[in-house]
Amino acid sequence: MAASGSASANDAHWANPDNWNGSLYFCKADTRVLVPKQPSMVSYGWTLNLGNPTTETCLIVGIVAVPVVILAAERGLFGKAFNAAAKWLRR
Repeated sequence: MAASGSASANDAHWANPDNWNGSLYFCKADTRVLVPKQPSMVSYGWTLNLGNPTTETCLIVGIVAVPVVILAAERGLFGKAFNAAAKWLRR
């Protein structure tokens, strides 16, 4: 049996259909944050391992950061150059 976190163990988790819900991948035992999508005629590329705590943290930080940056920009907290660009974009 492969050691937990090794490439062959991660590949075995990836190949298990129980870890997939459509195109969503959730496996706490797989140590990768990004995993290749399952090959299909519809899509190729990479997807997030939603079972990885690092992925959860990054998603939460990203979701919180977007409104914070928007509110800071509206209140003029980024300086003159950014404020001028934001004003130009709003016209």
